[in-house]
Amino acid sequence: MKIYVTKKKNKIEKIDNEYYLDPSTNELDIIISLNITALFIWEKTDRKTSAENIAQQMSQQFNVNEKTTLADVIEFYDEIENIVDLVEL
Repeated sequence: MKIYVTKKKNKIEKIDNEYYLDPSTNELDIIISLNITALFIWEKTDRKTSAENIAQQMSQQFNVNEKTTLADVIEFYDEIENIVDLVEL
């Protein structure tokens, strides 16, 4: 069971129905756009919720099989890992 957390709080900004991680709160000061799936994962990223549990919740929310959603969760974490100082517990 993998659980991911960020070392510091990263704010989300909503601009014209688009979601972004606030560039002033990430390691590289870059803008990260979040689609609805990425936003769902980001909002579940905490010290208690495993990647597997997030995938299960996504599967139910978006009516997609759990194997696919787990791959999406892991891919999302791989993509943002160094930008937002993400760590695996």
